[in-house]
Amino acid sequence: MGIDSAEVAEEFAKLANGTTVLFPGAEDSLKSIQKHLSANTKVIDLPVYETVMEEDVEQSSAEVMVFTSPSNVEAYFACNLLDPDQKVIAIGKSTGKKLEEMGVNYTLPFSPDEVGLAEAVFGI
Repeated sequence: MGIDSAEVAEEFAKLANGTTVLFPGAEDSLKSIQKHLSANTKVIDLPVYETVMEEDVEQSSAEVMVFTSPSNVEAYFACNLLDPDQKVIAIGKSTGKKLEEMGVNYTLPFSPDEVGLAEAVFGI
């Protein structure tokens, strides 16, 4: 389940080979796609935003919690724990990996869009 960025990167690398590609993104991007591009592909990384860690994130009593990035996971669990009956959904494999590092069980939607999220929530 979930989109495999390595597979996407490999397919994109075939299309991008020998071209110039601009990647607008986060200052601290994981550069998952860029790592798979050939030396013949010119990569321009353009940081357009910076992720800033929110401090003192309040505990949530929500039945289902959705995390959309590894930094969301870090910020929330810096000061909070899960209630035993809370369920967690990770949008993206890197978010899921961060949850695993924290020992949190989660559901990974089939796709990172509204349909995938709805299916994951209603499937819990």
